Amino acid sequence: MVTKNIITAQDFRAMVEIGEARLSENAEFVNSLNVFPVPDGDTGTNMSLSFKSGAERVANSSAQTVGELAQDLAKGLLMGARGNSGVILSQILRGFYLGSKESVTLDVETIKECFVNAYKVAYKSVIKPTEGTILTVIREMGEYAEANYTRFDDEVEFCKEILKEGYTRENHSATRFYVSHGASDQVIPVEWARQTPEFLKNLGIKYKYEEFPVGHTVSPQNFYSFRNWLIE
Repeated sequence: MVTKNIITAQDFRAMVEIGEARLSENAEFVNSLNVFPVPDGDTGTNMSLSFKSGAERVANSSAQTVGELAQDLAKGLLMGARGNSGVILSQILRGFYLGSKESVTLDVETIKECFVNAYKVAYKSVIKPTEGTILTVIREMGEYAEANYTRFDDEVEFCKEILKEGYTRENHSATRFYVSHGASDQVIPVEWARQTPEFLKNLGIKYKYEEFPVGHTVSPQNFYSFRNWLIE
């Protein structure tokens, strides 16, 4: 007998609570990854605080269905959205809600609708969507869900595979990164930048990492080294 892992409202509450905790724990690491459109170093903080606003609304909600809780999460995120990253995250979750608004629990087909709506709403919310950002990740997850949902009858396993598509399945072998940082940067701590090589290595991305004896600026040596890297 096959046991299906149905995602209930109680499960959804737990997912939101755990997700908020994980994002909060890793906010500084996400800050260190932010390079577009400018390396302002607060993307992780903004996303974490935005999601916290949504999580608090879910925690205080008396809703009994996944659809209602997803609506609470989306509303809380939008009301507490900080920065561009927080707004985009709120739109991803608004799309997720639109895919589940009539649902008591989440089945495979509903999960598919959630992810498809998530990326479509997010893309529509940005005037000029840029690939290589969180938009690309959610789009590829949604496209995978839409193309493969009929292969699954277990909701939890389906979610796991969608997450793999968004993170571990990408072939980054043709991608190259040049990463540099000021060793005395007083705005974005160099410790954040030093986490980048291990992260890129785990994704199979070729990279060159360098530090220069400057603060929150770019040294002439940095430009020279970057030029040489480009023509290698």
